[in-house]
Amino acid sequence: RTWYNQQTMTRIDYVAIGCIVLLTIFSFVVTFHDGNRFYNPF
Repeated sequence: RTWYNQQTMTRIDYVAIGCIVLLTIFSFVVTFHDGNRFYNPF
């Protein structure tokens, strides 16, 4: 899907947008839940 080719949104478009939103929210929760913004795998 390209932004310059106007077409009606389909179900798969909404599913993709929803997955991106959930992934973004999940990443913010993981990043900020302990007050530390640095990734430490240990």
